[in-house]
Amino acid sequence: MHLTLVQSETSSSAKEKKKATKLQALFEKLWKRVQKQKKHNTKLRSQLDELSERYRSDILPLELEAKTPVFSLIERLTDFYSRKSMALWQREELTEWIM
Repeated sequence: MHLTLVQSETSSSAKEKKKATKLQALFEKLWKRVQKQKKHNTKLRSQLDELSERYRSDILPLELEAKTPVFSLIERLTDFYSRKSMALWQREELTEWIM
């Protein structure tokens, strides 16, 4: 009876070690995925910063330059809007232009 108990303890100890090894391997595999994802996120963040800087340096000045004529046109069109002689369809058309 004592021999059976010792064999049982030995086999359960081996099973526990094998289970621990599998869990360790799984943990290491998942940790590698985490590290890989961190690198990917860092790369994406860098690309986003570059894109943002390009927008600020190249595109934003052009948009600011283009807004002046558009605002002037809107101001001119809103002057017409207040005229009482405009028909309803003309006001609707003018509203569409402004929007």
